[in-house]
Amino acid sequence: MTGASKGFGRGWAEAALERGDRVAVTSRSGSAFDDLVEKYGNAVLPLRADVADRTAAFEAVERAIDTFGALDVVIDNAGYGLFGMTEEVTERQARDQIDINVFGALWVTQAALPHLRARGSGHIIQVSSIGGVTSAVRADRLPAYDDRRCGSSSARARSR
Repeated sequence: MTGASKGFGRGWAEAALERGDRVAVTSRSGSAFDDLVEKYGNAVLPLRADVADRTAAFEAVERAIDTFGALDVVIDNAGYGLFGMTEEVTERQARDQIDINVFGALWVTQAALPHLRARGSGHIIQVSSIGGVTSAVRADRLPAYDDRRCGSSSARARSR
């Protein structure tokens, strides 16, 4: 599960662990899951990974498989919103967001999909905001990212 250090990701990780599932969780912070490890022991695998780094995303998926033997569900939750007036968003801000929200999702999917296909089962859940479905297009806002996850997930679903 990417983006599991806080928010929805953290809640989903805790719920899965509470029901007895084994969960690999990623965060850019090395200590984000110390409390989960203390409470759930070997059922949780904390991984420090920046999904914007393709190699790190692939290594995290491989480590989860090596530790737990297989993947059943991949929840790709890492990402963030960038809010502001279009002309005020810096190139660095835009590139950083696209690296995590777009390329991060691509890298995680590329890493996990061959394993799921080889097993003949499994799921990838792409988490996005409601903005991907109901983005309010305004001339002074930058909604380009909003459609990325909804569009790519819908395209994958239709290609089956």
